[in-house]
Amino acid sequence: MFEFHGKASFNDYLTMVRRLSYRTTFVITLVGLIVGKVIFETFKWSETLLIILALVYLFLILFNFFIILPVRSKKKYLENKNLSEERNFTFSKNQNFEVPIYKISFFDDVIYISSINQQAMMIKKDWLVDTEKWESFVVFVNNELKPQIIPKINRR
Repeated sequence: MFEFHGKASFNDYLTMVRRLSYRTTFVITLVGLIVGKVIFETFKWSETLLIILALVYLFLILFNFFIILPVRSKKKYLENKNLSEERNFTFSKNQNFEVPIYKISFFDDVIYISSINQQAMMIKKDWLVDTEKWESFVVFVNNELKPQIIPKINRR
């Protein structure tokens, strides 16, 4: 059994939001640039204009990621008191979750377990009562916790 006790700071929350949105941000950037290139080649518009609009598009993506996202996240963090509450939870074999697991994301110091209802559980290494067991916990999550919902993109 693994016991956790801790509290998520705003920086923890913002890091989670950013980490879980990297893929979406990358796809939006790539698709936008490809669509822009196709449109400019179809209508044979100026390459200079394409480069200028691509730079503006990239600036807007970065502005969103580094300015708008933190402001929106701060507002959500302050509005939802559950995000900043002290957390106490345990994990054990054959544990059931109320909501099916959608995705599990691993990072060096934290694991995020996402559910289908757009919520994620943050599990930080620092919160583990016995921090020496972190590697054992990572193995436990790999072996015991499996997503029950396959993302639409991977469905056949």
